[in-house]
Amino acid sequence: LLQIRASNPAIHSGEFELVSRDGNSQQLLAYKRSHDDQEIIILMNFGGKRISISQQAKFDQMLFKSGEITQGEHGDIHLGPYAAAIIRI
Repeated sequence: LLQIRASNPAIHSGEFELVSRDGNSQQLLAYKRSHDDQEIIILMNFGGKRISISQQAKFDQMLFKSGEITQGEHGDIHLGPYAAAIIRI
């Protein structure tokens, strides 16, 4: 994680935006960080059920994941129970 943080300035610098929780407010934390031309989204499912979050664009690169993370045809991101991800978009 330290290497990911060091090589992606959007993780520690720049703009912070809380992402819509799509009705999953009790178990999902999702936020976006942006710096210069880089955007990172951080997703954390704190619940025991699979959830989905709408995303406007397909992700460019999965930088880190813990648990089951998949992306649907229309850009939705699906997180398994207790899953987390850092994604470059």
